[in-house]
Amino acid sequence: MGCSGINSHLKREVMKNEKIVPGSYTVIFYGAKYGNDLRTIAFLDYEDEYTFEPFANEYDFTTHTYGEEEAVKEAIKFVSWYHTYWRTRISRIMDENDRLLGYELRPLYRSISTYGYSDVLNVYYKLKDNKVVINVRLKREVEKAIEGNGDGVTLEGM
Repeated sequence: MGCSGINSHLKREVMKNEKIVPGSYTVIFYGAKYGNDLRTIAFLDYEDEYTFEPFANEYDFTTHTYGEEEAVKEAIKFVSWYHTYWRTRISRIMDENDRLLGYELRPLYRSISTYGYSDVLNVYYKLKDNKVVINVRLKREVEKAIEGNGDGVTLEGM
């Protein structure tokens, strides 16, 4: 199933109580680089011919390889560090033929504390030359609110 040269967007499907496919995963820990870094998310790259590659500087993420149970545990621990964390949403990342490529573990926050949004991220996936290219951004409204507030990520106490 060679995808060399193909440049296609991928599908994301929220999981509902299903288990992660057994196997080995490279976990990409993205963000959490400073005290109010809302661009925090984790990806589980299933060990196959496709490689997840964040469209970011090397210092914006770290990687580690685990079995499926440890991968999920470490990813949830990573995304849940922020003080307004509410829960983690796990989604499958699939190609256009519904083939599993990996998972996304996205933190959701108490919306009153994060500019009215529990989900503050826009994440885009593109398949190109057997690489899953990941672009992580804050939602425009959240970004504008942060810029307008000067420094904070929360409006608590205001």
